[in-house]
Amino acid sequence: MLHMLRVNTPEEEANSIKQQQQQQQKQQQQQQQQQQQQQQQQSPQQCQAQHQQPQQQPQEQQQQRQAQHQQPQQQQQQQQQQQQQQQQQQQQQQQQQQQQQTFVLLEVFIEKVLKKGFLFFQNLRNFAAETLRVPNPFVARVCLQLVR
Repeated sequence: MLHMLRVNTPEEEANSIKQQQQQQQKQQQQQQQQQQQQQQQQSPQQCQAQHQQPQQQPQEQQQQRQAQHQQPQQQQQQQQQQQQQQQQQQQQQQQQQQQQQTFVLLEVFIEKVLKKGFLFFQNLRNFAAETLRVPNPFVARVCLQLVR
């Protein structure tokens, strides 16, 4: 027995794909905005820390400046790595969704082919049965051989 599946029409599939893409774009934009806000919040704090320090020992100030210059670079590298990981995850999700959609389309295609094939043979059998009623024995024999 074939199990009947509810399959989306091509329009519904296209709409769902568009919605998924729009959601992913919104998520990416929100993540970028959050990262920009974090960067903007961190940079004024570093400047304030530099202005508040007393200028007693020039060596300490140089070391602190170097450390502060290194911190943003490390943060940027971490953010870039996070973005790359997120992009990889999104690509994997898109590939999985595409595979699922192709499997669903294949199932629908196979079901349609099987139904049409079944209907074809059923019609052929009915045609043969009707031709048996006709007194022409040659046509009846040919139809019987086709059905077998």
